[in-house]
Amino acid sequence: MNPLRWSSLSRCGLLAAASLLLAACSPSEPETAPAPAPAKPAAKAPAQAKAPKPTAVPLLVDELYVDAEAEPDEGTPPLIVMFSSLVEDHTGDYTCQWDFGDGTARSTELNPKHTYEKEGDFIVTLVCKDSRGIEGETEIDVTVYEYD
Repeated sequence: MNPLRWSSLSRCGLLAAASLLLAACSPSEPETAPAPAPAKPAAKAPAQAKAPKPTAVPLLVDELYVDAEAEPDEGTPPLIVMFSSLVEDHTGDYTCQWDFGDGTARSTELNPKHTYEKEGDFIVTLVCKDSRGIEGETEIDVTVYEYD
């Protein structure tokens, strides 16, 4: 007999034997799913209490973050300086007041322009207050000098 043919026959025989063996080990009747339980009449679900909506917890801040810049912050008179402000952590509206440190009138603008007429070292103070009365402040140095 041809060796290739023998190997094909042996493979077929092995497959047939494995099929018979597996068939003998498995149940002869197919399994069926258990019958569903009889349906009960739907009962009305009790009213479910609504969960309370989460409330926002206000961030308690005891001081505003206030920052200011001056451009330029030094030079010869008359020195025109542009000031800018940044206020964070405020609740509602806020107001600011600038003291330019040279004895002139204060300003309530957020980003004022001020002219320094005389030489000197000036401490500029910015104080801001929000609608709850919380305050914050910062300072900037401005130097006005004469060339000799």
